[in-house]
Amino acid sequence: MPPRSNSFGYFAALKDKHQRLNTTASPKIIFVGGSNLAFGLDSATVEKRFHRPVVNMGLCAPFGLRYMLEEVKDHINRGDTIILVPEYGIIQNSVDGSADIIHAIEVYPPSALFILRACLKSSSYLSNLTNLAATLPAIKWKSFTLLMEKMIKQGDFNLAVFNDWELSESLELAPRSYFNKQGDFLGHLAKANKPYTPNWEIVKTMCDEAAVLLNQFDQFARQHGARVVLVPAPIPREYLGPGMCSAQSISRWPDKTLSIPVLAGPIRYSLAAKYFYETPYHLNLLGRTKRTALLIEDLKPFLNINTTKL
Repeated sequence: MPPRSNSFGYFAALKDKHQRLNTTASPKIIFVGGSNLAFGLDSATVEKRFHRPVVNMGLCAPFGLRYMLEEVKDHINRGDTIILVPEYGIIQNSVDGSADIIHAIEVYPPSALFILRACLKSSSYLSNLTNLAATLPAIKWKSFTLLMEKMIKQGDFNLAVFNDWELSESLELAPRSYFNKQGDFLGHLAKANKPYTPNWEIVKTMCDEAAVLLNQFDQFARQHGARVVLVPAPIPREYLGPGMCSAQSISRWPDKTLSIPVLAGPIRYSLAAKYFYETPYHLNLLGRTKRTALLIEDLKPFLNINTTKL
């Protein structure tokens, strides 16, 4: 399993992302997924190529697939295109996310509704609602201790520091201002790559529950005049090598019957290690540029729009 990150930091930009989602006119393009989108998408370039506003809702995997889909439903309108790019783990075994999701309510109170709706979608997740409530005291204490630690480190005891949570364990400071208006995170682009060691299998079979959720979401979007596509998250090529995953899992991915068009397979978005910043999902400046170009090429036939080079 992948190492657990300090996911609370990502939540600082949640309110800004929803402000963008709530106020952007349709037809728009909405990207839904985890930190692979936050760290690895040039939304402005996508906007220029397709002449449509882009909302990058990507934050972090601990939100879980259920929450990610629920939080965008209220603002899906006719003509919108929703591009789903969930990390592999989200659609394999983490559709419910983690208990850290409770932090979303502190930053963006309407998140309580999204969490509740996600819980009501599954009996197993509904039972977890009690667990979320039970973990709240511990999580609040964790928030307090992390905040105190950050204040002491910076020598600043102003409560505004709350909005300057680090978004990655290897980033010392990543304020909300590091996100651009579309929702892309820019704070790592000038930083040197961080080494990582391939130590867990990424590409495996999508779980049945994820397939059901994706098909239900596709049906919802169609009823509102929108379209949905699925694209693999970017990963280093070595994660597709021998000992890391089987050729069968690669060729058959996502290995489920989906009503959503799947625009590419895992190989298409497997990139050289030099394109990754610190984890198998976070892209650096070069990787972000390359991945965005691949997305644009894959989306051209789907959107049926003639685009011109910048």
